[in-house]
Amino acid sequence: MTRQGRFKVCLNDTCNSWVPLCPKCGAEMVQRNGPYGSFWGCRNYRKEGESCHHKEQQISFSKPQWVSEKSL
Repeated sequence: MTRQGRFKVCLNDTCNSWVPLCPKCGAEMVQRNGPYGSFWGCRNYRKEGESCHHKEQQISFSKPQWVSEKSL
């Protein structure tokens, strides 16, 4: 995987994977379910020490030009 903007993108043609990164702390974002539906939350939420509370309802991924058509 390589970092491209606010995403980690898999370079392997069979992978087809991308992971959004938190704009506040740089950790991976994970999809969670809450009382109001699903959302993206920072993986550093509720860890010991400092905690990141960043969350987003929706994250859009646009295929970077350098990623081949087959890989996404």
